[in-house]
Amino acid sequence: MTPRLDAQMAFLTEACRLKSVNRATRLCDGSRYENSGEHSWHIALYALVLAEHAPEGVTIDRVIRMLLIHDLVEIDAGDAPIFGSHDATALQQDESAAADRIFGLLPADQAASLRALWEEFEANQTVDARFAKSLDRFQPPNQNLAAGGGSWTDYDVSYDTLVSRVGNKIAHGAPTLWDWINPRIRAFFGILSGAYRSFLSRFISPWQCCVFFQPQPFRPDRGQSHRRHGSFPFPTSSRGAPRSCCRVPWPSRSARR
Repeated sequence: MTPRLDAQMAFLTEACRLKSVNRATRLCDGSRYENSGEHSWHIALYALVLAEHAPEGVTIDRVIRMLLIHDLVEIDAGDAPIFGSHDATALQQDESAAADRIFGLLPADQAASLRALWEEFEANQTVDARFAKSLDRFQPPNQNLAAGGGSWTDYDVSYDTLVSRVGNKIAHGAPTLWDWINPRIRAFFGILSGAYRSFLSRFISPWQCCVFFQPQPFRPDRGQSHRRHGSFPFPTSSRGAPRSCCRVPWPSRSARR
């Protein structure tokens, strides 16, 4: 039993290194970049909570196991941001070599089982793998929305690029989730475009703004003008005032032309 337990603990100790691999996605509060260990935990939680929205035939326990191990290869191969440019062949080779080494730390039976599960996820052919892949793509847009842009701003991503690289993959394995988030993404890209993006840049960096710019009802009886508001976090003032939010009006009709 000791050699088997030694091997299992060697694998678990090595897995801790995933917490040192930074991703391109920020946390929901925008305070820092997420690491791959946090990402793996979070999307496993997504699978647990959103299981009822999985297509028919999905075994959610298998999906959770896939998501817990899917990024372990990044310990050696590093993270490849979805909106970055990569040599796909070289990346595949690096990740395959990483899988050999990392899963190879386990006892033979567990190594074979987890390696097969990882390869199933990568192939994206089974209903379980498709749902797992969809969740892997679904979590970052939610965090980008919450952080006010995140990696979309960093990589100057357009809505069409997001749909082609992320949206189609979500829709392939989890159409219900794509139907839910797509209107929110469309609203975000509509709000932070053109004149308004230029307008905001005079006050803050784009990623600082909160995502849900909710239209305010037109209430002339309260002396309101027809505008939208957004809240933006600012650091503590030079006078030591606590962090607060300011309200920024929707640009006038002439400014949006």
